[in-house]
Amino acid sequence: IPYAYDFSFRLKLEMPENMVVTSLPKEEHLSFEMSGGQGSILSLAKLVDNAVQLTYKFKLDCDFILPEEYERIKGYYDTVLKKQAEIIVLSKLN
Repeated sequence: IPYAYDFSFRLKLEMPENMVVTSLPKEEHLSFEMSGGQGSILSLAKLVDNAVQLTYKFKLDCDFILPEEYERIKGYYDTVLKKQAEIIVLSKLN
């Protein structure tokens, strides 16, 4: 069973004129090596004009995962889930 996958997406969210972005998820780029390959996570959120641009890339390129690497791969998936759960905070202008 191959464990490799490559998933990415980009999203542009136009903000209404009566809203302002007060908080964005922190930029993160992690990579790691394993005996069967490597993995990486890239998460970017930036404000451009009045739009939020999100970029997420999750890549795992492993032919096999050794039993002693289970905790490491579990940590990778935990990080992926945490990044996907981060929020953008908006405030309404008066």
